Amino acid sequence: MQDAFERLYRRWPSLRRQDSGLAYVRSSVLNGCRSVHRRARVARRHAARLAEPPATGADAADERSDLMAALPA
Repeated sequence: MQDAFERLYRRWPSLRRQDSGLAYVRSSVLNGCRSVHRRARVARRHAARLAEPPATGADAADERSDLMAALPA
């Protein structure tokens, strides 16, 4: 909420209608909540893959050789 009011304060001079401030804050809060939930959903979707330990041994050597082969000489 505080962030929404801060954005409203900064945008106040550029509002076309001064009486639309409440609608601006409501939209800002709703969009902020959607963004938080969207980021959390994406993080949950990728959490398992990010939690995997890094490749070691033969897998790491294979990845390194593939990387070196892909780089220009």
